[in-house]
Amino acid sequence: MMRSLILAATLAALLLFGCKRSETIKEVAQDDINFSTQAVQEVTQSSVGNISDPGAPVGLSRYTGGFFLYRYTGGFFLYSNEYVDEYVDLRQKGCVSYNPADTTDSDGDKVYTNAAISFNCNGTDTIIRNSKEYKLDYQIVGTLNHNDPDATNPFIFSSSWGNPFKFYVKITDLSTNTSEEFDNEQAGNISMEKVQDGVYRLIRNLKYAKQSSNCRFIQVTETTYVFLDQAPNWHPGDTLGSQTIKTWPIGKGKLVTCSGVEVNLSFVPTDTLKIAKCPSGSVGITSGNLLIRLELPTGTQEFQKSFSCSQ
Repeated sequence: MMRSLILAATLAALLLFGCKRSETIKEVAQDDINFSTQAVQEVTQSSVGNISDPGAPVGLSRYTGGFFLYRYTGGFFLYSNEYVDEYVDLRQKGCVSYNPADTTDSDGDKVYTNAAISFNCNGTDTIIRNSKEYKLDYQIVGTLNHNDPDATNPFIFSSSWGNPFKFYVKITDLSTNTSEEFDNEQAGNISMEKVQDGVYRLIRNLKYAKQSSNCRFIQVTETTYVFLDQAPNWHPGDTLGSQTIKTWPIGKGKLVTCSGVEVNLSFVPTDTLKIAKCPSGSVGITSGNLLIRLELPTGTQEFQKSFSCSQ
């Protein structure tokens, strides 16, 4: 009987110990938290690109001073930052193919009535800017699908990209042999619909990986309300000029860390975000604050992000 009691007590202790081991809270590395907040900021900033150029996904890297954009119009790819501003013509390289059912764009929103554009580009170019020579290594792979259900209203459209849409660029300053490298991967869709006169709703579903498709990715569903009362004559494709667009992005999603931990996230403005032209000439979020909330295994953290032209 005593032996049975000892055995039972031992098993109970092992089970209790095992339960505690299994309930150990997984730590989330600070790098994962930094990645999530940075990714949310980039996702929010990329809304600007989707509104102004809805036909193509936009990659942003405000935190290293870079901006890169790939378009289907004219078949070119643009990489630019404070040192480099250069076009690379992809159509001449034969790596952009079209499968258009209807390439009409009568409302000028850069979204075809019905078309698919595929990219399979991998190359190297040498470019010169400000008397300095740079080497540009790049890879763009993916498909854009366009559908424009309203040929008269430039704010009503639908576009998707994926398979996924991969973008890699490495810019090397040949005089110093220093380089910047960007590696992004996206899949998603956007659509714009009318709420009332002067107010539209941009809805995006986005899967976003940065630097590695197998480590740290963000999946976000975002609804951005766009208020055009200060820019009544603006439409996608315009340069915006001195006008201002007010937006209100609301989003939620999850971060998967490199160790496989899932972190729920959400974000909402604490005041209206404004899109305008900065003194540098670039268009972006010029003012406003975003509240980012992360639900971590160890508890909840909130971050306030302020936007300005200096970014």
